Amino acid sequence: EVVRAWAASCPPVVLHAERLEMFADASTPVVRLHTTPSFAHALTSLRTAASDAGLPGGDGDEIPAADWVPHLSLDYPIESPRAVAEVEAWMRGVQVAMAPSTALQVEVVAYDGGSERRLATFPLGGA
Repeated sequence: EVVRAWAASCPPVVLHAERLEMFADASTPVVRLHTTPSFAHALTSLRTAASDAGLPGGDGDEIPAADWVPHLSLDYPIESPRAVAEVEAWMRGVQVAMAPSTALQVEVVAYDGGSERRLATFPLGGA
């Protein structure tokens, strides 16, 4: 219910792809996104809503919103380690244009080190 209420009050989020890269552990290929004002607002307001509701923090909560790296993971090496090399080779030849995309909904997922599981999907306010 906390996420549902937050989503209803949060406007759609504008996303801009910046580049393709290997992220963090150098084995997770991602599309790195530009931190747009709407993304920064969404992350900050979600954290505030979760904290106000007394929900437990997650692994990423120690990263300040200003330092958060928005990204879309393309592959998880745990699930397919061989695919990482193939995706990395493909990434070298791709130019990423600054074409905007707008997120009109959010998904609540459970992640416990294995596969993510979708628990719910909610439209963002105005979507």
